[in-house]
Amino acid sequence: MAANNTSVPDMENSTSLSGQGPDVHGAKVWMTLAYTVIFIFGFFGNSCIIYIVATRARMKTTFNFLIVNMAIGDLLVSIFIMPFEVKFLYTGLTWLPGGFGSVTCKFVKFSGVLSIAATIITLVFISLDRYFAILHPFADVPVIRNTKLITSVIWISSWLYFSLYLVLFDSVPSADGSSWQCKMIWSYLSSDHMKQFEIARAYFMTTFVVLYLFALAIIATLYILIGRRLWSRVIPGVSTASQKRQNESSKRKVLRMLIIVVTIFALCWLPSHIMHLMNYFFTPTYIALISHQYVESSFYFLSHANSAINPCLYIFLNQRFNLEFRKLTRSLFCLPSKEDPLDPQSVYQKSTEGSMLMKTV
Repeated sequence: MAANNTSVPDMENSTSLSGQGPDVHGAKVWMTLAYTVIFIFGFFGNSCIIYIVATRARMKTTFNFLIVNMAIGDLLVSIFIMPFEVKFLYTGLTWLPGGFGSVTCKFVKFSGVLSIAATIITLVFISLDRYFAILHPFADVPVIRNTKLITSVIWISSWLYFSLYLVLFDSVPSADGSSWQCKMIWSYLSSDHMKQFEIARAYFMTTFVVLYLFALAIIATLYILIGRRLWSRVIPGVSTASQKRQNESSKRKVLRMLIIVVTIFALCWLPSHIMHLMNYFFTPTYIALISHQYVESSFYFLSHANSAINPCLYIFLNQRFNLEFRKLTRSLFCLPSKEDPLDPQSVYQKSTEGSMLMKTV
């Protein structure tokens, strides 16, 4: 789902930031800076997520391994998609020639979409994991708890769905023969131009339905059910005013995180999907839209930025990841460590000290 390489068969699109002039040059510079920022957050944020779960025994849970799957997908977006989007701003579809160019074209484009699919599918499994953990904590659901099985399903299904990219993407001579370009060659599937168009339109419509609408519907439905359960949960025993305030505060934090995750996922990916659908269903409108500077590149940038936003959400909205991230940064900068409030030994020590204090009063 990178910009300008999945266009209508036989229609050469140019980026809205192509061309010359001070305005276009300034837009390229700003877009390059923006991609640099999200690359830094995406690369280091997702690397921290992976490192924390890999090196902390108490972080090795099903939920956290799902987050690691998403972090790996987002990390691949940072490594493969973001740098080549910056390259595209300046050189367009220009690519390396020959067999090496063909292999790298297929590998880079496939790796990018593979990671995107894996990230979205992982979000669905995360919502399923939270649903059973909160609404049915004692239910025996071996499939959801089997980390190896879930990981295999995520990456194999992503590979199968986007395997068409390995067939269609290739490095071919440009129309004027002056350079080589990496793009989808729909003629590999059919020599009939109309059939090429129909295949492309069906493929991207299916992508929109399966990897956006359907996935979003599942995530939203499960999080709504989770939110209703959390909001209606009654504390057993005598409920004091303090307990009520603490309960309400906890509910608001959980619901806020769920709403933020779903909303950002939907907002980041909707413009990119709209651009693809307009390309195939409303081609004249699409051509008119991309004639405006910044529009197309900004839409694709927003979808790629989701890979940098995701690790930030889980680091700052998840208490355990937040604590481990603080520990990691303190160790990197050689700062003194602080007491971990979630450490069982620390909690036990506090309760023991409290009991001893009560006895001496």
